[in-house]
Amino acid sequence: PVEPLETSDDVKVKTEAAWALGKLSDKRSFVPLSKVQRALHTGQGAKVDPEVAELRKAVAWSLRQIEPGDHSIYCEDDFCE
Repeated sequence: PVEPLETSDDVKVKTEAAWALGKLSDKRSFVPLSKVQRALHTGQGAKVDPEVAELRKAVAWSLRQIEPGDHSIYCEDDFCE
């Protein structure tokens, strides 16, 4: 499931891959998810596309599933619990 996250330009495909990786809780997914998260934080405008916002939620949730200990760095706006 990591390949679509790294190679696809389709936000919907990346979002589905991110949700799937979180469900697997495979620690090998941490680095690719972190790269996507960093990319999402660069060049942000004032208004975020709803599909990109959903991808951000999926990535944040998945990172918390993989590394639940210190999830504060994975919080995305109002998506933190």
